[in-house]
Amino acid sequence: MRSRSRGEKRVLLPHLQNTVHISYQVISRGRAPASNATRFHFRHHEASVDAELAAPYKVTAVDGRYEIAAARRKLPPLRMCLRGGESLLRLRHRKFLRLFYRIEQQRGYAHEGELWSPDFSS
Repeated sequence: MRSRSRGEKRVLLPHLQNTVHISYQVISRGRAPASNATRFHFRHHEASVDAELAAPYKVTAVDGRYEIAAARRKLPPLRMCLRGGESLLRLRHRKFLRLFYRIEQQRGYAHEGELWSPDFSS
């Protein structure tokens, strides 16, 4: 059995900004390579999860910086940067047809909907 790498995730939300900083750091390396898969859902924070998906999305890459923007909606773009000597970004977009949102169900809201995700792996 191959030992896995261990990592740490930190989330920072600066006061009065529409910004979230998420950083991942490898704490210990195992025999299996470290990887991180991240999925994103573009919708207004008050929009229902069963609302029609905004598509297509535009993905731009320049000098290690990446941006994902919804083409038809006025939502802020997602901007990210990869740092580290072994950083790698793969884009494998996916569409999940029936995703279940447990918290929305507990609150009595619509709780099933589609999700388009760029499915970044690094």
